[in-house]
Amino acid sequence: MKRLIYLLVAIAVLAGDQYTKRLISTRMKLGSEIPLVEGVFKLHHVRNDGAAFGILSDRDSLAKDLLFYATSTLAFGVLLYNAVK
Repeated sequence: MKRLIYLLVAIAVLAGDQYTKRLISTRMKLGSEIPLVEGVFKLHHVRNDGAAFGILSDRDSLAKDLLFYATSTLAFGVLLYNAVK
């Protein structure tokens, strides 16, 4: 039962993440911003060609793709191993 809850939370987070990305990319112009909490927090539409916080954004596409695929495959393997263990 505990694993099912984790799985459902993970699916909900993934779905929410993808939904908000789609919403922003289709409804906001690149570079535009929407204040959410005036003077404190705003939503700003930017593109990130690298990893978290722009890491590897200056590298060629093949190197980034290989690193991202390898990292995600490793992470998936660890999750799968822990799920069936």
